[in-house]
Amino acid sequence: MKNRILISAAALFFALTAVNPLTAWSQTETKQSTNTIYEKRIYAIKVGEMGEVKRLFTTLGWPAYVEGKFDRNVVGFFISDTGDLHQLIFILRFDSDQDRRDLWKRLYADEKIMVFIKQIRPFILSQNIQLMVPAPWGPQP
Repeated sequence: MKNRILISAAALFFALTAVNPLTAWSQTETKQSTNTIYEKRIYAIKVGEMGEVKRLFTTLGWPAYVEGKFDRNVVGFFISDTGDLHQLIFILRFDSDQDRRDLWKRLYADEKIMVFIKQIRPFILSQNIQLMVPAPWGPQP
């Protein structure tokens, strides 16, 4: 009888202190709004032109992003190092689809961004845009 009470007490203690997988899952899901959208943009750059693309982004693109406050949505910019080469990749984060649409509308209305875009377009062969939502587990950016 005494052993049964100890086992029941231990089971109750474990049940009260252990992480419930369903609760942990929902806590992870609520870490970030379910409306959060990530946009991955991959631009294939003409071979031999990445240096000019870097220069344009450094001198015109990024300063225009910062000045227009578009940088708030940027998770990061990347340049491919293996696999498909000559790619400029960047990831943007939005609180909702409307937030995403509003940013692109504002961005294309910005004069400095348009000066930058007109200069960089000749170096772009193709673009691939993918919208993503966060998985309900693991770290979130």
